Amino acid sequence: MLWLYDLNLWFLGSSVVAVSVALAWTVCITARRLNWLIRSEDQGPAGLMHQFIGVLYAVALALLVVRVQGSYAQVEQAVVNEASAVSNLYRHLDGLEEPGRSRLQKLTRQYLDSVIQVEWPDQRN
Repeated sequence: MLWLYDLNLWFLGSSVVAVSVALAWTVCITARRLNWLIRSEDQGPAGLMHQFIGVLYAVALALLVVRVQGSYAQVEQAVVNEASAVSNLYRHLDGLEEPGRSRLQKLTRQYLDSVIQVEWPDQRN
């Protein structure tokens, strides 16, 4: 199911709507051709079935929200770990001799600037 994440959002949304409309249209045409009638005694079970489908939809939506929130927490933890690692690296560079220290500190600052100025805006898009 991870291949769904690779699909374009507009394509996925349009496909879901198109399949839903096609299915509803097919059911309506079939019901008309077979002369299905809804009797008053059939409305009780139909209502229960609608409630059951609604509950299933709510549970599926809740599970989706929990999964997205878990993914967000993992990304947040990865960002914290990277920031901590870069901070530790920068602090440990103070123990080096001068020609190498300033060069490595400059490279570390360039890396941070690249992450902040280039990578973060790219992730927002």
